Amino acid sequence: MIEEMKEGFRLGYPGRLAHLVDPSYDAFGKFPELKDFRPDDPENAMRGAITRVLAIYFLQNKGAERSLQVTSTEPHQLPSGDFEVALSFAFNISGGSKDQPESLDNHRFVLRQDGWLFPSLNIIDHDPIAWP
Repeated sequence: MIEEMKEGFRLGYPGRLAHLVDPSYDAFGKFPELKDFRPDDPENAMRGAITRVLAIYFLQNKGAERSLQVTSTEPHQLPSGDFEVALSFAFNISGGSKDQPESLDNHRFVLRQDGWLFPSLNIIDHDPIAWP
């Protein structure tokens, strides 16, 4: 998951990043402003909105060099079977717009395993994130 996240950010692939979010994730509850970007397809509304917002961001920063550093604590399995982990993000963007995300340090995320043959961990929840 972390390598996919870093590569998606570096290349500016919004779909790759949106795919790391579980369909049960309450994006519209966490970020009400995403409702303005909701696609017409209700089945893909959440991932579609995230993809649209990221696509706009990457277009605004076209030509910028991007990298993402991510560190993680060891996942702790919860009674539900999901995993809790603390992630730290350092966004490095050169040559982009002024509106850059800030770093997050030891931010709590809850991840759910998806698949059994080649399982991945997807984001289902996290502590509130306040972007400026």
